[in-house]
Amino acid sequence: MNAKLTIMQTTDWTKYSTEGWFRQFGAWINGDSENRQKFYKCLPKKKLSKKQRDELFAQYMSDESFKEPSFQKGVACQITDNEARAFQRIILDLRQHESEVLQEWLDVLWCVCVNNTKLRKAAEIFETSTIQIRQDMKCGLAFISGRYPNLKSDLLQ
Repeated sequence: MNAKLTIMQTTDWTKYSTEGWFRQFGAWINGDSENRQKFYKCLPKKKLSKKQRDELFAQYMSDESFKEPSFQKGVACQITDNEARAFQRIILDLRQHESEVLQEWLDVLWCVCVNNTKLRKAAEIFETSTIQIRQDMKCGLAFISGRYPNLKSDLLQ
């Protein structure tokens, strides 16, 4: 008999750590692709003369080591829809558990990894310390890796 493979079986779970899967899933939810914003230095409220503009332009063109400053906003989504749906099934399965403590751990993981919230901000949101936030993340990741051994965590190693 030919058994059809499911999304869960065809997904390469070694592609990312568990935290990486959460971050990629957050990027998939938000529809983020590589959004890069560039910041250009300018002189606000000060007009340059033609000579000054020409000098700045010549300096810019002749400087080979100059690199445009840029930063990446959030996480670029690099997973397919099928991979996102497979990870969504894992999240939905975890949300089925009635343990309040587990749900708090998952809320912390969601806040930090999916919503891309800094630890200090998450500590303010959950009215606790950053050490407790990190501990909750470790506990949640330990539960997930115990339930899904194919998912490995960077934070636990």
